[in-house]
Amino acid sequence: MRGPSLISIVALALALWAGEHALRGLWEPDEARYAYVAEEMARDGTWFVMHLHGEPYPDKPPLMFWLMRIVPGMTGSDEIGPVAARFPSLLGAVASLWVVGRLLARWIDGRAAWRGVLVLATSHLFWKQGGWGQIDMLLCGLEMLGLYCFFGYDAASVDSRRTRFAWLLGAYTFAGLAVLAKGPVGLIVPLGIYVTSALAAGEGRRLRAWHWCWGILLAVAIPGAWLAIAWWQGAPHEYFEAMLGVKSFGRAIDDASGHGRPPYYYLLHFPMEFLPWTLFLPSAWFAMGAGTLRRRLTAWALFVFALFSLFHGKRQLYILGMYPAAAMIVAVGWPRLGSMVRLRGVTRAATWFALLLPGIVAVAALAAVLHHDLPGHPAIALPTAAAGSVGCWLSSRAFRREGWNDILLRIYAGTWLVLLATVGAILLPAGNAIKAPLFAEERAARLTAPDEPIHLLREQLAIVPLYAKRPGRLLRDETELSRALDAGTVRIVVAHMRDWEKLPETLRAHAQAVSFKMGSKSLVWAEFSGSTSTSALPGAIEVSPAK
Repeated sequence: MRGPSLISIVALALALWAGEHALRGLWEPDEARYAYVAEEMARDGTWFVMHLHGEPYPDKPPLMFWLMRIVPGMTGSDEIGPVAARFPSLLGAVASLWVVGRLLARWIDGRAAWRGVLVLATSHLFWKQGGWGQIDMLLCGLEMLGLYCFFGYDAASVDSRRTRFAWLLGAYTFAGLAVLAKGPVGLIVPLGIYVTSALAAGEGRRLRAWHWCWGILLAVAIPGAWLAIAWWQGAPHEYFEAMLGVKSFGRAIDDASGHGRPPYYYLLHFPMEFLPWTLFLPSAWFAMGAGTLRRRLTAWALFVFALFSLFHGKRQLYILGMYPAAAMIVAVGWPRLGSMVRLRGVTRAATWFALLLPGIVAVAALAAVLHHDLPGHPAIALPTAAAGSVGCWLSSRAFRREGWNDILLRIYAGTWLVLLATVGAILLPAGNAIKAPLFAEERAARLTAPDEPIHLLREQLAIVPLYAKRPGRLLRDETELSRALDAGTVRIVVAHMRDWEKLPETLRAHAQAVSFKMGSKSLVWAEFSGSTSTSALPGAIEVSPAK
C-alpha cells in the first residue's frame, strides 16, 4: 500500500483548516502585525526592507511576507485578508504532513504513512499553528523538506552521483529558505536533526563528506543575497544590527523577547500540546522495539527539545519541529500496542482516557458558549458537541471490538479532524467580535482620507490600522503627540487605557474619546476632529477628558 499522495494531503489540510482560514479574522499580536507589514510592503514598494508604521521592521526576514503577497497578487489587491495571511502556514503544514507520509512509506509501509499523517494533523499544537498566520508552521515545513532531502541523499545509490547531488542541493536550498523565513534556526534545526539521528542510528560514517563545506555556504548565500539587496537599497545600519544580532540570537541568551522561561518549560507544555496522542506516545515508543528507527526518531525529537530548552526565550511553537518525530513514533508503534504484556494495563487505561477526550471537548464547547466566554447563540457549539459525542461513542465501540488497529486509529483521528474543523470554522470565528476592532474601517472612513494615518500611542497595535485600512504611525510619547497635534496632522489616536490616563488633561481635553475592549486589552479610541459621535462604537464607554 502506498502512502498518501500530495493531493490527498492538500485535501486533508483544506478540510481541517479552510473554514478557519476563511472565516476567522486576523487577531493580535502576530497575525495582524505580519499581515500589516505585508500590506505596507506592497503599498510602499519596499520588498526587501520591511517596514511597520513607516519605520524599518527588522524582527523577521522577508519570506513569509513575500508568500503572503501571492494570493492578493492574483487579484490585483494590496489588502492582506485572512486567507492570504495564513497561506504560508498552509504551505508549511502540507509540506510537513507530506514529508511524514513519504518518510514512513519509505521506512515502513503505506499504512504507517497514513497513520503518521493523521496523528500529526490532529495533534493540538500542529492543528493550532496550521490555522494561525505565524511563521513557525512555514519554518517547520521548510525544515522538514530539507531533512527529507538529507534522508533521500542517504538512501540514494552511491553510484548515482547526479541523484545524490540533487538531493543535497534540495536539502541546503530548503535550509536556506528556512533561514529566510526565521533566521539561523532554519539551518541549525535540520542539520542538527540529521547529524544526531545519523549518529544515533550508527550511521556516523555517512557524515564524513565534503558537502558540508559548499552546502552550508549555499544555504547562507540565500538570505545573504536578500541582505545584500537590502543594503544596496539603503537600509539603515540599525536594521542589520537588529536583524543579525538581537532578533537572531537574543532569545538564546536573554529575555529581550519577553518569553523568558525556566529550563523545564517544555517538559510541562509538550504533553499538553501533543494531545490527544501524548497518551499513546510512551507505550508506542516501547512497542517500536530497540531498533534503528526508534533510535533515529528519538534523537530527532530530543535534539529539538534540548536545543530550545537551552534558549532563554521559550514558546510552545518553537519545538514544532519535534512533532513530526513524535507522530511517527505513535504511527509505528500503534499496531503493536496490544502485544505489550507488561504495559497492557497502563496502555488500556490511557486509551480509555484518550477515547473520552472528544466528549470532554464537546462539553467544554457547550459550556464556553452557555457561559458567554464566546459570543453568539448556543447553537454554534452544537456541531462541535455532536462531533465529539458521536466520535467518542464510535471510537469506544471500535476499541472494544477491534483493539489497537488501523480501524480504531482512523475513527479516532477522524473524530478529531471533524471536531477541530468545526472549532476552527464555527467557534473561533465567533470570537471576531471580541478579538478584532471590526468598527475601525467604517469609523476611519468618516474621519480620514485613505492616505491619512491612524496614530498609535506607545504601542504598535498594528491590528488597528490593518482593520481601519489606513497607514499607521507610532507616537512614542506625549511630546510627539503634542507636536503632531500642533501641526494638525492627528485625527485619530488609539492607545492603551493606562497610557491615555497618564496624558495631561490639556491633551485629553481636545479629544472625544471612548474605551473599547479587544481581547484582554482595554483601549481608547480618541478623535481630534471635533466629532461627538464616538459613543456609537460597539461596546464603547465614553472616557472623560479629565480623570
